[in-house]
Amino acid sequence: AAKSEPARVADGLEQNRPLTWTYTPGSVNKIVTFAGAIERGIINSDSVIDGITNSVTDSGFTITDDHVMPSAMSATEILARSSNVGTTKVAAMLGKQGLSHYLSAFGYGVTTSIDFPAQSSGILAASKDWHSIDMLTKPIGYGLAATPMQVLDAYMTIANGGKIVHPRLVSARIDAQGVRHQTVAQPGGRVVSKATASAVTEMLTHVVAPSPATGGSAAVPGYTVAGKTGTARQKTGNGADSFALAKLEATFVGFAPAENPRFAVIVVLDGQAGNVGFYGGSESGPLFSQVMAQTLRLNGVAPTRDPQGLSQSVTGPLVSGLAAAPTGPAVGAPSAPVKAPVKAPVKAPAHAADSKEVNSKVAKGKHRRVSTGRASRSHGASSTQSKPLQ
Repeated sequence: AAKSEPARVADGLEQNRPLTWTYTPGSVNKIVTFAGAIERGIINSDSVIDGITNSVTDSGFTITDDHVMPSAMSATEILARSSNVGTTKVAAMLGKQGLSHYLSAFGYGVTTSIDFPAQSSGILAASKDWHSIDMLTKPIGYGLAATPMQVLDAYMTIANGGKIVHPRLVSARIDAQGVRHQTVAQPGGRVVSKATASAVTEMLTHVVAPSPATGGSAAVPGYTVAGKTGTARQKTGNGADSFALAKLEATFVGFAPAENPRFAVIVVLDGQAGNVGFYGGSESGPLFSQVMAQTLRLNGVAPTRDPQGLSQSVTGPLVSGLAAAPTGPAVGAPSAPVKAPVKAPVKAPAHAADSKEVNSKVAKGKHRRVSTGRASRSHGASSTQSKPLQ
């Protein structure tokens, strides 16, 4: 019979990495910026942001986009394309205090409520200690550190209608008499309104769509997925070649069905130094799709849409790489109206009562050697010298 041989396992792989290991999350962190700006009425999902350039520089640090972006995009398209520069413009409107508030409210910088030894709180400096560069790095998931569970927590807060439901490691225990004692998920505070959570959820469905969106590979046939890609360089040294030698971490995190969320999954994969084409969409997205599809099937979750094809059709302002005319308050000069093709509609998420629980799975692996775990719904990172990717 097969048996475990700890001596053959690489150092650190026996730890509960989703709770103890921290990393630079990258673009998966962008939902905090958009959720905060929508919650405060600064933008809505259709607001058009103009003046987007290929890069922005502060204090000698330059934020760039990996691909050429339109100069004007809707908020939804900025998120779907994962534009770093566009996200920093939204963050500037939210402001330092607003961004700091929502990062903390979504659970960054504090441990989750799971009672687990050696759980990491991640790294999030108080806003009084921020520098101007932090308004470029933190909105796109740099300049802070988080555990995979903290990142998943933020997405589960959105999936649960904007309210925290504290996570659990076990769903129930069975005593010596064989009696099953269910562990009840404890609801926490509200982070954003249900309306904001619904808006962000619909924005995330545009990520899981064909190019130019970044997350089409995470689609699950028969279900509408809401999720986000993230790729970040983990700087491990100093010197001129430190970025070239930095390894990549590829993340995809999301939940399904988007209309009535049941499960949330995060996949984080280690890359090697100098990896080319190692992105959250291309690497972690397909694995997310497999894990989520199997989870939904095993738990008897009925399909919510036509199962034919891998790409989900969504409505909204994404039109062949252009921004459609805004239906809400525009930010800056709006782009010219563009007629959008008719697509199958996605209903706004029917978030249940505040005590509703979305189950989660955490996957962390190296080169697709992935371990999975199960926890319940939760609430919601390292150097500002890292080079951002989508």
